[in-house]
Amino acid sequence: MLSGSQAPGRPPQALHPLFQAGEEAGVRDNAAGAVGRLLAAFGGAVPLEAVAPVLLTALPLTEVRSARGHAAVADVSWRCG
Repeated sequence: MLSGSQAPGRPPQALHPLFQAGEEAGVRDNAAGAVGRLLAAFGGAVPLEAVAPVLLTALPLTEVRSARGHAAVADVSWRCG
């Protein structure tokens, strides 16, 4: 398992296409939850200044059925605010 200082470099970039305007809401919401969980797990090792603007475009979440997804994004939103 990776420690908090060993953030994966590619996952946030790989998820970026899922935030496009034409993407289905459920896909975009799941991507937002995944990014939120990455930020929660790896903290400062993920470039917040690059990730947060994209993540915030996905708000409000509309299709996520998992409380875990909502909680991850809410936690990141609170940290950014």
